[in-house]
Amino acid sequence: MELNYVSNGNFGEAIITVPEEDVEKVTAALDLISKMLCLPLDCAVDKDSREIRVFLEDYYEFITLRNKLYDHCDVA
Repeated sequence: MELNYVSNGNFGEAIITVPEEDVEKVTAALDLISKMLCLPLDCAVDKDSREIRVFLEDYYEFITLRNKLYDHCDVA
C-alpha cells in the first residue's frame, strides 16, 4: 500500500494506491475509521487504477488518517 498527500489550495487529498485485490479491504478500513472518528470521509474509489482518494481538510487530518490506517488495516 502506498499512501501520499497532495495539497489542493486550502484542502488536501490522501491518495492510497493498493493492489487490486486489496481495494475492498482498504475501503472497509476507511469505513471503520470514519465511524470511529465520527467523521464522514469523502472518498472516490477508482478500481481500474487501484486508487482511493480521500478528500481532507489539512495535513494534520492526513496524519491522523494514515496512523489509523496503519493500526486498523492489515494491508498496511
